[in-house]
Amino acid sequence: MYGVTEEDCVERCVGSEAEWGYNAECRDAYYANVDCASTLTCEEYVDYYKGMPGHVCEAELEARFEMVNKGCFGS
Repeated sequence: MYGVTEEDCVERCVGSEAEWGYNAECRDAYYANVDCASTLTCEEYVDYYKGMPGHVCEAELEARFEMVNKGCFGS
């Protein structure tokens, strides 16, 4: 999205009318998952990516999937 302000980009990507729009509950679960995943080592990320039981971000990833299953993401 070249040539748009950060505010425009956020609105287009995550705003209430955006294709990827979602409510506050979904947003919090999504960002908690991203925040956790961003702290992982390469080895931990492989386990996270594969969905290995007991990986460091298992709870955050499960919360994100729960929000997806509730229909929080998309329009």
